[in-house]
Amino acid sequence: EKDISEKINGSSGSSKVQIDEQLRQVEFLVLQKNSKSAEDALDIILPLYESIDPLDYVVASKISILLSKVLGQLNRFEESEKVLSKTLRSVQQFNSTKGVDDAETYLQLLLNLGDSLMKLKRYEQSLMTMKDSIKFYSHCSNSIKQAVNATAAQCYCLIGKLQIVGFKNAVAARENMQLALHLQNNNERILFEYGMVLFHFPASSEDKPHEQARAAFQLAEQINPKIDRKLVGQVYLHYGHLEWAADAFQAALQTHLQQQEHNDLITLDVDVVLLLAEIKDTLGDSVTARELYELAVEQQPDNAVAHAALGLLLLGTGSRNYAAINACGLNAEKALVHLKSAMYLFTRNGQPTGPMQLAVQRAVQFCIAEWDDVKNWLSIRTARSKSTAPATVGGKGPLSGPLKTIQRVVASVLAAGYELLTKLGMCGTNTKPPRWCKLLRDQVVRRAAGQRLVKRERQAEIDRTSQKWSEREASFTNRAKVPRLAVRSEAEGRQFIREFMEKNQPAILSNFQSQWTLINSAAVGAEAEAQEWLPKELNSAIVRVSVSESGRFDGPEPAELWGLGSQSADVLVRPPATYMFLHHFFELLQDASVSETFYLEYLALHQYLGAPVTDRIPMPAWLQASLKSSHSAGSTGDNSDTLLDHLVTNIWIGGRPTTSPLHYDDYENFLCQIVGEKELLLFPPSDLPFLYYEGRPKGVLQYSFPGNFTRTKSSVDSRGVVFGSSVNVDEPDFDRHPLYKRAKAIRVVLAPGDTLYLPAFWHHEVQSRPSDMFGGGDRKSMKLNIAVNFWFANLTAPVDEKAILGV
Repeated sequence: EKDISEKINGSSGSSKVQIDEQLRQVEFLVLQKNSKSAEDALDIILPLYESIDPLDYVVASKISILLSKVLGQLNRFEESEKVLSKTLRSVQQFNSTKGVDDAETYLQLLLNLGDSLMKLKRYEQSLMTMKDSIKFYSHCSNSIKQAVNATAAQCYCLIGKLQIVGFKNAVAARENMQLALHLQNNNERILFEYGMVLFHFPASSEDKPHEQARAAFQLAEQINPKIDRKLVGQVYLHYGHLEWAADAFQAALQTHLQQQEHNDLITLDVDVVLLLAEIKDTLGDSVTARELYELAVEQQPDNAVAHAALGLLLLGTGSRNYAAINACGLNAEKALVHLKSAMYLFTRNGQPTGPMQLAVQRAVQFCIAEWDDVKNWLSIRTARSKSTAPATVGGKGPLSGPLKTIQRVVASVLAAGYELLTKLGMCGTNTKPPRWCKLLRDQVVRRAAGQRLVKRERQAEIDRTSQKWSEREASFTNRAKVPRLAVRSEAEGRQFIREFMEKNQPAILSNFQSQWTLINSAAVGAEAEAQEWLPKELNSAIVRVSVSESGRFDGPEPAELWGLGSQSADVLVRPPATYMFLHHFFELLQDASVSETFYLEYLALHQYLGAPVTDRIPMPAWLQASLKSSHSAGSTGDNSDTLLDHLVTNIWIGGRPTTSPLHYDDYENFLCQIVGEKELLLFPPSDLPFLYYEGRPKGVLQYSFPGNFTRTKSSVDSRGVVFGSSVNVDEPDFDRHPLYKRAKAIRVVLAPGDTLYLPAFWHHEVQSRPSDMFGGGDRKSMKLNIAVNFWFANLTAPVDEKAILGV
């Protein structure tokens, strides 16, 4: 600063040597690229500009160009344009009589003027100025052209940039960038701008412009290893190339870490860390993402975004989440520490409410509500184990005194009446019972005081399901069969992907689960406790459980049940969800007095249960080798192999027959049956017009234990929601759905050890039937159905269901 001050004070009457020294000082300050250095540079350059002899056009031009750069750094573009225009007029006037020997200086004047005009958004004037520069260059002698090629290349580059920014003409922009590179192919700035232009072309174009853009960026990095890789990463991220962005941010982070090793005063760019962590999470590398978020928190403990992102990732609801929007199972305690820190920091910093803050607030509220559910079930199971009046979930307390006596009497009368009607054959199981009989049976099942009748109903329900399966099996004997095969190597795995997954054809794999150890077969026996077949550390794990009155999950109900009248459309109903310890769930499955169906359905293992299960159900080696993540790590296979993007792994556990009504998913699915059986009816995607996917009102079903389901008309969203078919494949109504006769159903039964590859967009209804897990008396007996499924991103083009369905 002392040296600069002395230069300023001694600037008056300076010699050419002094002027050159001052210009070098200004150039140094300009390179610092900050407002303080720009202000210091202005203090030096402005007196020089005001005192310079305009007839000395070369020096005057150099000073004007430097002054325009300083003013540009201070965002004073209007003044920059005036300085350059004034100098240019003087030079042109001088040029008209003497001629211009220094073409370089003249081109630099035009180049900087064009840049200032572009930043002022005066695109037409800027383009005219740059065309003048090219015209001037074209009239130069070959020897002068050779000397000024670098500046002429920058003029072509600026024209290319103008064509994009001002005129949205990517073709013209690319042509000018190529001319610039023809003149100077080793300028990292021109290479970078060329890459930016190429990103304006569709990535799917035949000449692969985005690949060319990346190559240009990489060449620029080779020429200048200090290039801003954070900026490069942000460009890749903007155009959706996550892997490329991750590489760029990783390189930027590595540079920062190396600088920190040599200089403790250098602080880590936490923005780079957060961007890289988010990309890693989105790409499925949650382990690295967690390490990076923890690094960000360590480097900046008061960074609200770092705390928020880490907390959401720990809960399994981060950037890459194809499961429940909210969850609070794994890592809940640690996650809440970060989420609450984020809430405090967002408030303290006065940041406006945005998506991240809302996500944090929802997550904390969800965790509180989930834990309230868990505590309620704890009190329920404790009360029932002591044979006291049961507590409830859902806000309705236990009955006592006279009301409790009335409840017992009503339950006994209903039970007796139902038994009598059954003996008379009016509510038998071999014929379709009348609606009033179904309602009476539901009341009996819900209110029965003893366990004998409930157990009988349970067995009758299983018998009805078995009979229905036999009837359905007979009706589908002439249908197409799904091929059964084993995949034993990576080569066979690639062949399976080509012949089945790429062609969207289902298949059954017989050896998919050959390395699985989820079920402890040694513990399945007469003396086994109910939960010994699963890893013991899961007993106190929290799980999400769906509850159904009928055993059907995710399907339509008659509108009359919701008070909408018989003329209204069916109401789409999601079963209520509740949260409890896993051992409480198994206790409910064994409780013969419970009438409702509890089902642990599509429970994402990255949100609940975690490693104790995932470590025991590894993907086969051939499937692992076909993952995108494995490929990037250097797995075998050529570049033509189709790579799979694993999205989520779910577990399904039930203790009674359950039905998932007819629907389709846009994921590639490997459905692995472990205990019990599943029957599926499959329909190809082409059957969509015959399956009646219709918009229906959506109702919110309320539940309270034991067996209380409440439907309120006010909870129905009347907007049409399209989810699942309207066809009941068990009892199709051909008057209402005549086109269903044209659907081509394929029946599949999965036994333990079978894995069905279910392609994306195939319609399917799934019926699950439990089987005995244990023997040795009623106390030890438990009927279970257990399955796991792996979802992958779809390989085939999505069905245009909106066009087909007219919605």
